[in-house]
Formats: sequence, C-alpha cells, structure tokens
Amino acid sequence: MANTYPADQPCEVSVIIPMYNREKYIGACLETFLAQTFTNFEIIVVDDGSTDSSCAIVEGYAEKFGGRLKLLRMKENSGCPGVPRNKGLMFSRGKYIYFFDSDDGILPNALEEMYTLAETHKADVVCYTKHYVAEDDGKITGDIKGNDKYNPTDEILVDENLIARTDGIIENQFPLPPWKYFISRDLLFENEIFFTKTWIGEDQIFTKSVLLNAKKLLVVPRALVIYRLSEGSVVRRERTLGGKINQALAVGFDAMDYLDNVMSKIELFRANPEYRYRVLEAFMFKRLEMFLRRCEDKSNFEIYEAIRQEFGDRDILTAILCTAIYNQNTMFTMAVQQFNELFAQAQRRIDELEAQLNLVRK
Repeated sequence: MANTYPADQPCEVSVIIPMYNREKYIGACLETFLAQTFTNFEIIVVDDGSTDSSCAIVEGYAEKFGGRLKLLRMKENSGCPGVPRNKGLMFSRGKYIYFFDSDDGILPNALEEMYTLAETHKADVVCYTKHYVAEDDGKITGDIKGNDKYNPTDEILVDENLIARTDGIIENQFPLPPWKYFISRDLLFENEIFFTKTWIGEDQIFTKSVLLNAKKLLVVPRALVIYRLSEGSVVRRERTLGGKINQALAVGFDAMDYLDNVMSKIELFRANPEYRYRVLEAFMFKRLEMFLRRCEDKSNFEIYEAIRQEFGDRDILTAILCTAIYNQNTMFTMAVQQFNELFAQAQRRIDELEAQLNLVRK
C-alpha cells in the first residue's frame, strides 16, 4: 500500500509531464518515478487532448502514488508542448520544478541527487549535461550523449558571473532540453519565466531564460535521464518542405520578443546592449541556419512556393526569405568556386614539383 500524501501538504519537488497520445510509453515513464529513492515529490501529468487510452493508464497509477499523482486534462490539443507545461506549473506546489517527457525514463536515484545537490550548493538551477539513449522498446543502447562544447569532468558551480555565462549561451555550450534542468520554483515565478506558445523551439527560449536569470547554476557532467527514440515524436516526424521551413522558423519574432523582454529586466543587458544584441543574433542565426539546411537541395522556386503555401500571400516575408536563400546559395557557390580554384592551383603546383623531382632523378 503506497503512502498517502495530503494534497494540501507542501512538497519539495513538482514533476510536470505533458502528454499527448502516449499510451505506449506513459506507464513505463511513471514506473521509473515509482522507483525513486526520494519520495517527497508530486507528479502533475497534463493531458493535451489525447484520443487514446493515455489518461486511463495514468488514472490506473493514482493509488500507487498515494495522492502524489495529479492528472489535469485540457479540453483540446494545444498543438505545442509549452501550453500543458505552463498549466502544470500553475498547479505545482514544489520548492523545485522538474519538467519531464512522457516517453522517457529516469534513474532511481535521480530526484534524490538533484534535490541534494540543489540544497547543498544553494543552487537555484542544477543542469545535467549528459543522458542515456534508448530505442523505442526502452532498451538502452549503451550510448551516453552530452554537450560536446561544455563537458566538464566534475561538478561546476557557476555563480553570478553573468558575462561568462552569457558567452557560454551564445556559443551553445549549455544543453537545450528542459529535462536537463532542475529549477527553483521561485526563480520561475519571480522572473515570470514560462514557455512560449510555439509548437517547436519553445524549450530553447525557456532554458535560455532560466540560464540568464539563475543566481547560482550547478553544472553536473552525469546522466540521469533515459531519452527514448520514440515513434511519432515532434523532432522525428516527416513533413513537407513548407512544414520543415515552418519548423525552422516557428520560434519567430514572438519568441525573439520574449527573449528580449527577459533580458530587458536584467541590469547587465540594460547597461550593455551589445550583449543583448549578441544573444539575439546568435539565437536568430541558429534558426536561419536550420532553415537553410531544410532548403539546401531545393530550387528558389520550390522554396518560394513552399513559403507562400505555408505562410500565405505575405509578399514581404516571402521576398525576404527567398532573398536570404538566394544570397546564402550565392555565397556558398562562391566559396565552392574559390575552394576549387585554390585546389586547382595546389594541384598544378604539385604537378610542377613532381616534374622537377623527376628531372633531378634522371
């Protein structure tokens, strides 16, 4: 019989799990939380309009969690994971917030380690740089993935040196997934940090906002999460060219405004607008780079038609995007031509040296 946990009693950790049609995985996900060595936590599953048996499966686990499991249902699918995450956050009671995905798993000591490290170091954010990888059936592949740009061998406490941290954010040194961050609830609410309503890329804005506002950030080079390569996930879904372009640009100007607004409340960026610009520039460049990768094998007309059909007859936007593609392709072509010319020059020089060497040998 599971221990009961009164709904009005404060808890230390709130685990928030958005869910949409995850009947194949949600049971296994919840099992990993039943196995936790740390028990002073609640789980808030926010169903985003599922049409399968996901909710029934979650309800079947209610007794096992003894009052620590809460299921919130949205009337219809929001189309973006940020909306159910925000809803779960508003109903949370924990001192710390941990966002998780409904198709992944977690090691038995994970919450205990996260909580202990946060309390010991008085850190308002604990960031894990690595994770395990599992196939769709849940079997771990043996691989441990991490951020190659920022992979310390030991725990690092990053204090209030926001300039150095900003440089790291610009250089994409920190991981993007929210499930790699254990966050103080006060940090989120005091700085009004929530997820944007975009269907992909909202995690990037959220984690950057958390990193920019953290007073004490603890970076831990270990893996506690088992990331499942599940079927039907947002990042693996096949899309049309227009859908791929939309995916790359979905964060758009609204998200840029959100990130800029976050920085407008921080003294460093008010006093040093060049840093504010660098953060926005790096973020937008990443989005454009992704956009260009989606289009690298397409003609300008194919790109034009895809953009027009996806976004409508917004001639200014269409013209700007097509021009950007044209200029990028032109620069790429020029770079290839320059490389070929240099290679040809080098080859001619090699041929000349070989001819001279042959004369010497004779």
